[in-house]
Amino acid sequence: MSKKIELLAIILFLLSAFSSFSQSSDTTVYLQSEVLGEKRSIIIGLPRNYHTSDQAYACLYVLDAEYKYDISRSIHQFFEISTQLPNTIIIGISNSSKENRHRDLLPSNFQGKDSLFRDFLENEVIPYVEKEYRC
Repeated sequence: MSKKIELLAIILFLLSAFSSFSQSSDTTVYLQSEVLGEKRSIIIGLPRNYHTSDQAYACLYVLDAEYKYDISRSIHQFFEISTQLPNTIIIGISNSSKENRHRDLLPSNFQGKDSLFRDFLENEVIPYVEKEYRC
């Protein structure tokens, strides 16, 4: 019985610890893509010390942000406090629809336009992030 109580105490401690690392510094911006001809939402997650520091940070780009961003951000925050993983700016790129996801990620020989999506990342998203944030 005492092992169960210890485990419960550890779980409650971890939950309370992670609640202090809320993702309140996450911001959603909308980029009008000339390459894709549509507006895309981009989620920017800044490290806790971003506004009190002048250092440059690594950037991690997460595709399918509508369902992978939150878990990626949470896992990174866990490892950041537990194993000294470096502070990182996390950028989530959302899909505007299932059809557009297939278009963006499939090569042309499978009726996709992955080269357009790569151009979007290389020429629009990354330059925007590097201009607005310290990467």
